[in-house]
Amino acid sequence: MTVNRNEELKRCKEWKNCVYKAIDLARENHCSLVVLSHTPVSDWLEHPEDLDNCFLFSGHTHRNVAYGAENNTFFFADNQVGYKGKTFQFKKAVLHLPRNPFASDPDGFREITCAEFKEYYRYVRDNIPGMSKIEQQVEQCEAKLYVIKQDGYVGFFVSSPRGVYICNGGVVRRIGKPESLDRYMANFMTMINKYITALTPLRRAQEQLSAYIKSIGGVGKIHGTIVDIDFFNHVMVNTNDGSLVYYYSPVFGAVKRYPDFRSLIHNHCPMLEAAFLAAGDTQLVPIAEALASEPESYERVDIRNSPYALSRRVNALQRLFEKRILRDWNPDLETITST
Repeated sequence: MTVNRNEELKRCKEWKNCVYKAIDLARENHCSLVVLSHTPVSDWLEHPEDLDNCFLFSGHTHRNVAYGAENNTFFFADNQVGYKGKTFQFKKAVLHLPRNPFASDPDGFREITCAEFKEYYRYVRDNIPGMSKIEQQVEQCEAKLYVIKQDGYVGFFVSSPRGVYICNGGVVRRIGKPESLDRYMANFMTMINKYITALTPLRRAQEQLSAYIKSIGGVGKIHGTIVDIDFFNHVMVNTNDGSLVYYYSPVFGAVKRYPDFRSLIHNHCPMLEAAFLAAGDTQLVPIAEALASEPESYERVDIRNSPYALSRRVNALQRLFEKRILRDWNPDLETITST
């Protein structure tokens, strides 16, 4: 009563062929395409850029996500069940292009609903895992959810009797005592401008690296201090000395480092090697120091206290460039204080 690996691969191939035929059919007839699968989309979708105007539902991982891509394709895996003792309810999926619920708002701040918060993140095509934590605070802790809007930027805050919190996606972090949001409104653009000034050199270097990776056929997605070559292979910018770290990561928390870009793609992305040799590597900065461990060995990464933790924090701040959303607040950067 089980499916062996060979049968699984056969069925996966049949499923891929079925989906790609449906994609072509939908495009030819100018229709939306709705796809439902148990396994996550990453298991069978080889080229996300092939999609257009699709709604994809999946499960299996128990990691709830809901986000959209620039090609009007939306991914839903936010109603997964299966843990004992957990109650669940069916959700509603809205199959239309999202709108900006704050488009007509003047600059300032106002109380909003959780539905407006979700709608805005759908509008900017961003994933907000953990939204239930914000909903729980609003429902159970006498908290209110606010948006601050100024000069085309937004930030989301929760105000409760326990204090003021900033929303980093669906996660909240306490940034001050219980008070009005007047002080945060007064410092909003100061905070944004200081973060952008600090991050611009890193961002500029990453955009150059991203363009190079795309030019030889890679993905080039920027997140945190990392630029993706593909799903498993990455280049990280070491913010201490500006060097580049090339590594393969088969599972989260384990990496295999390589001394240079070519060694990495030769072992794990051979289809890019010819384009790499044709383009040359003059745009890549060599790693400053020799690696302490053998390149063949995996190392366990201390996810909490490591460059990867820093990358996650930078990733939150980089929403300023990509989505124009402020997701962090450092009181030391404030220049105006409340009286």
